[in-house]
Amino acid sequence: MADPKPSNRERVKEIVAGIEQNIQELFQSERYFDYLRTMSRFHSYSVNNTILIHMQRPHAAMPAAGFNKWKQFGRHVKKGEKGLTIIAPTPLKKKIEEMKLDPDTKAPVRDRDGNIIMDEKTVEIPLFKPVKVFTADQTDGKPLPSLAVALTGDVQQYEAFMEALRRTSPMPISFAPLDPNTDGLCSFTRQTISIRGQGHAGTNGGPAGDLQIVITVQPHQLFRRDGADVYCDAPITFTQAVLGGELEIPTIDGKVSYTLPEGTQTGTTFRLKGKGIPVVNGRGRGDQFVTVHIETPRGLNREQKEALRKFSDTLKEHNYKERKSFFDMFKK
Repeated sequence: MADPKPSNRERVKEIVAGIEQNIQELFQSERYFDYLRTMSRFHSYSVNNTILIHMQRPHAAMPAAGFNKWKQFGRHVKKGEKGLTIIAPTPLKKKIEEMKLDPDTKAPVRDRDGNIIMDEKTVEIPLFKPVKVFTADQTDGKPLPSLAVALTGDVQQYEAFMEALRRTSPMPISFAPLDPNTDGLCSFTRQTISIRGQGHAGTNGGPAGDLQIVITVQPHQLFRRDGADVYCDAPITFTQAVLGGELEIPTIDGKVSYTLPEGTQTGTTFRLKGKGIPVVNGRGRGDQFVTVHIETPRGLNREQKEALRKFSDTLKEHNYKERKSFFDMFKK
């Protein structure tokens, strides 16, 4: 008797397990480490310079690097390729003399003869200059490491495979026809861009498919995004939690100062109004939410431990409201 065919759910489960295992093996492989080692040596360009590169070469394949930098990767710029102009910072360091001031009175400090004492100081003057870079598609030579693998041939159990791919993909995958009267569509709500006729070539000489671009935000080591709002965690000391004080908080626009109230508990979340992401196709900005966590000090010496014990002996039950209410529940 022939074995019963697996159900669609069983096939999807099997494919999902296979995809997850392959992904796990990839990120633990030497291939992934080689990719990180190589790509981390490329410069991370600003948004303005990235726009400049794509204005001059719309179909540029990143990364980009200078003429000589490419030689470090075993590649060379193709003959006849023209460099792409970007603006590079070239700060100028200059030594200047300025009056030495008294730290308390801010008055000039004088020597025994009554002359003002001058201090030599090095300042950095921000300057910029145009430089030429070349993108990867303008070079030849040793292949750059890649995590992608070109797929050829047919896909067995295609529908089950696509369902498994949708479940495991970090970005949404969709196929949808465009309106016949449009050449493209930009959806701010779904954050997708679709362009007619820019997909893969059609089968047997048929028309090319449509290109669908899904816009996602790369994970950040500090910030998390939910719509227009930004979230982050901030460690604070035991002393800061008890006494309060000024806390420096990083935002996407730079650091800001926040006054931490006395008696702040770990896990407390504060709101920084207007410090989130600008609202797409609208007005205003989201907020930033900061959750603080008390970092317990480690490696205390004998005197520090003794000081803490003496401090603990001075505390009473009313100093720990949550602890008191927690144990009171067991008495009922």
